[in-house]
Amino acid sequence: LKNKKVILYFGSLSLKSGHSVDLLIKAFELVNKKIKNSVLLIVGGGEDIDLLKEKAKNIKPIIFVGRVNQEEIPNYIKLSKLTVDPVNDTLPNKCRSPLKIIESMALGVPIITGDVGDRKIITENGKTGMVVKAGNEKDLAEGIIKLLNDNKYYKELSKNSLKIVRKYDWKELTKKLNNFIFS
Repeated sequence: LKNKKVILYFGSLSLKSGHSVDLLIKAFELVNKKIKNSVLLIVGGGEDIDLLKEKAKNIKPIIFVGRVNQEEIPNYIKLSKLTVDPVNDTLPNKCRSPLKIIESMALGVPIITGDVGDRKIITENGKTGMVVKAGNEKDLAEGIIKLLNDNKYYKELSKNSLKIVRKYDWKELTKKLNNFIFS
């Protein structure tokens, strides 16, 4: 992966999970036409892994790592240029805490995600990552291409991530909850 622009998805490979990894594969096909040294790294397991591998078989280079221990995820995030959270616009996704965003921010790696639930709030309207229209492979591909090609923007998002993520630290969240309950 040396000298490659690694795009990372980590998580469930079940299409019922609300993560559109199939959409990401289609978007990556568009990305790879514009950025030849890009690689899509898919980390995780699930019931649809074989289906997703089949969809990706003619799109190079997509690498399926498989399931890894949770403790290894930060190593994959650090290896990547950006992470992607391709979510469907569903009620469960609107209510779900997007941990992928927080984990990426904590390591200064920008993320691209769909405009679902509070993702726009957590990324502070694009200060730590890019929010694109959910379910749209062209928007997702354009977002990935922009982040991979615009080094100044990329560095700004990375720098902002490291600052903004502090407010999601458990100590800070506990303090806010206590103030809310006892005020």
